[in-house]
Amino acid sequence: MFRKTYQYKLDASVHKSVEYKYTFLISEEFNHPLIINDHIICWEMDMPNFGYVQQITDSYGYFGDTLVTNELLEIGYEITNIQSRDGEFHPANVKVISLKKLIEKTFSCKWTTPPPNTASETKKTKRR
Repeated sequence: MFRKTYQYKLDASVHKSVEYKYTFLISEEFNHPLIINDHIICWEMDMPNFGYVQQITDSYGYFGDTLVTNELLEIGYEITNIQSRDGEFHPANVKVISLKKLIEKTFSCKWTTPPPNTASETKKTKRR
């Protein structure tokens, strides 16, 4: 009997986990386990300096180091050396990518912030 067991695997070689966030900051505790994520995609983020390692922690007792790689230069970084506070080591890295920076780099975009609403604009109402 022939069975296609490869379709039903639930390991890292088959599935990837992506966490979407509007803002991702190194200084703030990540609210998901680092060990279940392959990518973190965000709009706003702080970037570590090239060659300067900072630690990131999650709310599940894991932490890792930031590493700016040539592949992600100017658009993100990797979280490496992920381990638990109990010493359990996680062999995979997490790529953190700023979608905003990726769009800027890919399409040479310039973002424009509109001015705040004026008093007359906030008082306008629809006539019926």
